[in-house]
Amino acid sequence: MKIASDTINNCESRMRKMRLVAGLKQKEVSALTGINTKTICQYEMDPAKINKASIESVAKIADALGCDIMDIIEPKYLNKWGLNYGLYE
Repeated sequence: MKIASDTINNCESRMRKMRLVAGLKQKEVSALTGINTKTICQYEMDPAKINKASIESVAKIADALGCDIMDIIEPKYLNKWGLNYGLYE
């Protein structure tokens, strides 16, 4: 699946952006992670929701997308899992 770069750059959701870069459909991410397709969709439609997921779920998604957890969560919520790295207070 080839996606235009302007489509990727205009994504509000970091997770959706990474999914498009990986060339995967939501259904494929669901199959790879065991996370319901509806939940994957919700994480993309409301980027704040990914930050409410368990770290295990976020790690599964990041692994399926071939990226780091830091690539799909919103930076202002890093402290939730103790992933501050001194970047955000």
